[in-house]
Amino acid sequence: MIPILKHIFARDVTRRSFRLSGGNASTRLSSATPNWDEFGSSEKRFREDQVPKQSDVVVIGGGLIGWSVAFWLRWNTKFGVTVVERDPTYARSASVLGLGSIRQQFSEPENIQMSLFSSEFLRNIKDYLSVLDDVQLDIEFNPQGCLLLADESQAETMQRNYQLQTELGAKVELLTK
Repeated sequence: MIPILKHIFARDVTRRSFRLSGGNASTRLSSATPNWDEFGSSEKRFREDQVPKQSDVVVIGGGLIGWSVAFWLRWNTKFGVTVVERDPTYARSASVLGLGSIRQQFSEPENIQMSLFSSEFLRNIKDYLSVLDDVQLDIEFNPQGCLLLADESQAETMQRNYQLQTELGAKVELLTK
């Protein structure tokens, strides 16, 4: 068992909920990191007894990667998993602020299938993860198109890739002159 860090926002995946204990996390963060007040310390605080004291696995970072790691560890094992996140509002989260691109235009079946699965998982993430008291986060997943360009020498490869992508269920179009 790994002791849980105190005074930092945490998501307890065993209960699919978020936890936040009181205190100032800025002492644990680098000088380049905004202080706790900039992360919205007016947000609801949770009692320390609501935060797990121990966990089998502690995931540092509650963005999409942290969520995914925690979710699948919990889904596939009996581990107690806690995610520690410094920004309870997600206002400065890279997962929300980043442009994030999940494209499906690959030439390997595994990459296409992984992208299709990831897109569907993100579309329905509210079904899997929620905040304490069942308040759901909006990760603002907004799928957009992706345009790949090719010249005549790459046309045959694009055609083969398009064929594979559509066979696997990717919603792609092949545009020509």
